Amino acid sequence: MSAFKKPSRQSIELIFDEGVIGRERHIQNAYEGLMGFIPSEMTGLLVGRPRFEDDRKVLPLQMADLLAWHSRRDYYEQTASMGTRRWDAKVWDELRKIQGKALFLRTPELIEFKRRLGEKRAAYIMQKTSVNVANRIRTRA
Repeated sequence: MSAFKKPSRQSIELIFDEGVIGRERHIQNAYEGLMGFIPSEMTGLLVGRPRFEDDRKVLPLQMADLLAWHSRRDYYEQTASMGTRRWDAKVWDELRKIQGKALFLRTPELIEFKRRLGEKRAAYIMQKTSVNVANRIRTRA
């Protein structure tokens, strides 16, 4: 059964590391773009807007950093060895035992998302430009 069809659904918070300073605007823009494409049954699971926290104080961010670092390292080892080698670390061995689901987006899905986000951005710019032009006309009149 799909997660958003289950009667008892858990909420989702989007928390990013403050260490991505300079990317906050991009993350907020991506969030806005996603909200226009995700079904309302799923957006209802989100708690508030994305926020930024210190990973030294927020344990889930520490775990996410740990998992991300080891995942990237394992990916590097596999690609560098053409699939003959995996990242060999006791921490990674334990992390790989964690049950969960991963979301994999292939190139066609990423291209489609980028296209749709571009359309939404263009529509937003057109709307904002129209409002600015209308305001200028009103102030001149």
